[in-house]
Amino acid sequence: MTKKTNICVVGLGYVGLPTAVNFADKGFNVIGVDKNKEIVDMISVGECHLKDLNIDERLRKVVKNKRLRVSTNIV
Repeated sequence: MTKKTNICVVGLGYVGLPTAVNFADKGFNVIGVDKNKEIVDMISVGECHLKDLNIDERLRKVVKNKRLRVSTNIV
């Protein structure tokens, strides 16, 4: 898998969000999808809805660098 590979993570909860952030932090382009619009809206501006994971800074970085994009639409 090259870093030009696009990765889609479906579900941005306790497993999906850290997975998406880890891949994005390693340089991959990641699309995160969740059905909850409030969660998507928070992540899209670099805010983490899961405060106990301590990934806030990494999340802000990958969103700012456009390595992680989020949507409510899987298509």
